[in-house]
Amino acid sequence: MKVAILAEGQFAPATAKTAIGVLRYAPYEVVAVIDSTRAGKDAADCVGVGKGVPVVASVDDAIARGATVILIGTAAAGGRIPDGYRAALARTLERGVQVWNGLHERVFADPELAAAAKRGGAKVRELREPPPDLPIGGHRARREGARVVLTVGSDAAVGKMTASLEIVAALRRIGERAEFVATGQTGIAIAGQGIAVDAVVADGCRRSRDIVRRFAQADADTLFLEFCRNHGEEFDLEESIWLLARTTYPDINVEAYQAMLDGYAAVLRERINPVTAGRETLDVINKFLFEELIFAGNEVAYYDPYVPVIRMTREHPHWAGTKSVNWDRKIVEGFDAVIISTNHQSVNYHELAEWAACIVDTRNAMAAIKTKPGQVWKA
Repeated sequence: MKVAILAEGQFAPATAKTAIGVLRYAPYEVVAVIDSTRAGKDAADCVGVGKGVPVVASVDDAIARGATVILIGTAAAGGRIPDGYRAALARTLERGVQVWNGLHERVFADPELAAAAKRGGAKVRELREPPPDLPIGGHRARREGARVVLTVGSDAAVGKMTASLEIVAALRRIGERAEFVATGQTGIAIAGQGIAVDAVVADGCRRSRDIVRRFAQADADTLFLEFCRNHGEEFDLEESIWLLARTTYPDINVEAYQAMLDGYAAVLRERINPVTAGRETLDVINKFLFEELIFAGNEVAYYDPYVPVIRMTREHPHWAGTKSVNWDRKIVEGFDAVIISTNHQSVNYHELAEWAACIVDTRNAMAAIKTKPGQVWKA
């Protein structure tokens, strides 16, 4: 088995945790890392490990080097497959090459990727998929002579798996029998087996997790409101951004994001000439963010069963020709928020409540609809 790691636009220490773990500890051969923004470099030059593993520009380049598996080597916020990866994954599957996915979103949840796999006869290994017949834990007797060492941490990416693997290696060097039991996607990719504990719903855990999250969001709301009340026009913009982010994502790892942004800033400092004009500086920043890192701006669309295409208007000429999206679960779930600006009788608001993560209701259309706590905002 020969593995290539997909890390398009994100093969860096702060964003490629799975890639780094596999490069450092995997028992199989890693033939390439796929990242067109760093193609031609050695992996070690990018992340400090993987000396001799080349960074290539495409899936085809990796397959040409003998790759029989393409592993997704980064973790996006929310566990979704990055949109910038989908074309590469489709190409992989069409060519009949297996994909290993450790993200929460399943590959075959995307109809286009499922169709590509069918065309190429390719398989997908979902590293986070728990066994279907997983039993509920019982009161089993401890095995005689066995010691279990549990590594814990207060956050992600703090070294739990690394410590475990180093302990196992040290024990084996002195002749002890030791095994590493993987509980996350990176460990499973390395060891070949294990169970991703964050994908297993234990009795009572989901309800408890929801309660804790709700308290955390309430605390974040209070902190943000206090910040707004206590600061006038002079305030720390970065601090305010993180406080605002926690109101929606209370579990956000601020330190990890700060480290990632500091890394981006370091790259830009090397590329920006302090004496160049503002426009040239902006061009350098835009190229880095939108071409190399594949960032994208907000996507705005509309649905109206009575207006399939927006006509030219004097007030909004840039909207002319824009077509209404289809009323479809996957489309609605793909947006962060839905704004109700017109209350149409033909719209199924029960479906909207089921599909949409956040609804801004300007027409009181959701008044009689059962919704989740915090899902609907009146405006």
